[in-house]
Amino acid sequence: MDRDLSEKEFEEFERHLMSSPEAQERYLDHVDVENLLSQKFAPKELVKPGVSKVFDVSAVLQKQVRKTLRISAFAAAAVVMVSMVSLHLFFAADQAPLLAFETAPGTEFKLTHSKTHRETEGMILEKGSRLELSHGTVELTFGSGVKSIVTAPADFSLVDDDLLSLRKGTAWFHVPQEAVGFKVITPELNIVDLGTEFGVLADGKEFDEVHVFKGKVKVTSMRAKRESAELSKGDARRIDLIGRLGEIPIQSSLFVTALPRESPTVVFEDQFNEALPEWISTGMTRYGSGNYLNGDSMINTVAESDHSGIHFDRMGREVPAVGDGFYAIGSSMSPPRNSVSAAIPVIHGKRYTVYFRYAGSHNESQRITATVSLDNDTVSTGSLHAPDQEWESHSFVFTPRTSGNAILTFDDSGTFGDRDSDLLLDSVVVTSIPIFSPRRTDK
Repeated sequence: MDRDLSEKEFEEFERHLMSSPEAQERYLDHVDVENLLSQKFAPKELVKPGVSKVFDVSAVLQKQVRKTLRISAFAAAAVVMVSMVSLHLFFAADQAPLLAFETAPGTEFKLTHSKTHRETEGMILEKGSRLELSHGTVELTFGSGVKSIVTAPADFSLVDDDLLSLRKGTAWFHVPQEAVGFKVITPELNIVDLGTEFGVLADGKEFDEVHVFKGKVKVTSMRAKRESAELSKGDARRIDLIGRLGEIPIQSSLFVTALPRESPTVVFEDQFNEALPEWISTGMTRYGSGNYLNGDSMINTVAESDHSGIHFDRMGREVPAVGDGFYAIGSSMSPPRNSVSAAIPVIHGKRYTVYFRYAGSHNESQRITATVSLDNDTVSTGSLHAPDQEWESHSFVFTPRTSGNAILTFDDSGTFGDRDSDLLLDSVVVTSIPIFSPRRTDK
């Protein structure tokens, strides 16, 4: 304390003194000693206001108190913020997921999540999650209250809490009033709910459809023409090649509206290993078997045998077939319509799924249409292209409104061009499952 401090040294001294109680005590001791010596050897006023560089400890202590209060306030605010974040995370963890799902017995699926979102556990989807359904049925419950039943084969993703991307599948939706504006997009259609109950068919090999059972929807084509329409109860549309929305009959029986609680049972099947009497032919049809390349079959496909080699189990899974038989429908001598039909006993209150295999022998000109009819109920696949010399699987659903013998028919309607080839049919299986909550019918 034998000299004055520079401004920089004084600032450093002040910081040190404020941060160290020990330094404060030593400073006070030095001040006491300095005052005692000054009083003894130079009895005069030691402190000249505004001149002396002796530091005012009380001011320091006051500043320290104020700083302590500020630090305490900041700490308290930090505690409040951390508590709020913790509570938010706690309640967020308990909030309903954006989309939860439940499966019917025997359902097979693959669930993947986006890498940009947190991992989820259980049967729930977050934004970016994708569900691929190979067999069976799922019930979707959205956080908004929207309900959906989707049947396999299906592939869909949750884009947003009110937007589902349906790449493939047959899906029924019920949208409550508070969720109006819910959207479904397929590769070909953009569908906006206006307070309704509706169904969507998305099939990468055929044209997508929308069926309205209650209320209204707005549908827009995703193809070149970009046609739009507002549909009401009883309306149905199918997109065409350029994007026009063609009117089609509404088919409620294509859609499942309640999750099955039992596994399906097989009510009819045929691998065509012999010409069975239950099939009734119209036009030109014939039973065949064996291998074209060996000269024991009139049909040529790429398989070793012209039999498809694949059958279906009760869940609709593809399994190895038995035998080498098939049916050939139509020929150049008999233009469409040629068909085979069989009677299938059905019961009201059950849903039936028809699985079958089909192919075109050659010339890329064959098409097949599968239809189930009972009284005034008719469900059809529409005209499907039969792959040239390759077998393909297809399925569709039928929900009868009465009991009786439904007629299952396969025909070659839609076949065009060079008909010097044959439509092939193989491995037909029909399964049934009870329906516990049938759709309400509005008067």
